[in-house]
Amino acid sequence: MRILGHIHDIARDLLDLAYPGRCVACGVAVDLGNRFCGDCDYQLVLMEQRPQCMECGAPVAFDDAPCQRCDGRGYRLFDRMVRLSIFESPVRELVTRFKYYHGWPIGELLADRAMRLKRVQHLMEETDLLVPVPLHPLRQMVRGFNQAQVFASTVGKLAGKRVACPAIRVRNTKHQTFHHKSERRRNVRDAFALISPRLVTGKRVTLVDDVFTTASTLKELASILKPADPLSINVLTIAMADPKNYRFESV
Repeated sequence: MRILGHIHDIARDLLDLAYPGRCVACGVAVDLGNRFCGDCDYQLVLMEQRPQCMECGAPVAFDDAPCQRCDGRGYRLFDRMVRLSIFESPVRELVTRFKYYHGWPIGELLADRAMRLKRVQHLMEETDLLVPVPLHPLRQMVRGFNQAQVFASTVGKLAGKRVACPAIRVRNTKHQTFHHKSERRRNVRDAFALISPRLVTGKRVTLVDDVFTTASTLKELASILKPADPLSINVLTIAMADPKNYRFESV
């Protein structure tokens, strides 16, 4: 009976996502065929169009404005980082539903929105291979899917880019709920193993994840790809948490 109840919950969530009578983000009633209410859609557009540093993804005052977070240096190991939004409402609710409540259609919806942005289109022009951050097999079994894979696969389909993962996750790390960068780095140290270096050799690689905060996970993955000699390593994510760099969200 418990299994049947779980299947019923999944089916209900899928129907809600496929034929929403309510806003996918906030739950307000919407007209049939609309995914978002007017307020949430307006907020999403504002967040998507807000200028960002093309080196680290942090919000900036205007296009090409100096970045107070990275001072134009970006992150070590990455050529550039691009994201759809910052991790604030309504994106925070969308990502939470996507990851934890059987919401993989939301990942496809967010990927479609991302591909409408010029900065993401330009990044895809500089990309040969999309590499979703792998989940540990046990965590993926529990969740039922890899959220980075869902987002990357839809972006790849829309952009005509190959999606593959040359690495596997060999440690089932804890959720990144730590409050210090050093703790986050220790948590993901030696979490990945490179199994297909030929996939990235000589390629322009874009790593794909749902949310980055300190980029510890992305840096760890990039560090094992570097010896395979990719031409470049970029990053694409749905959201950036903690853009002001003074506190960390549990994501």
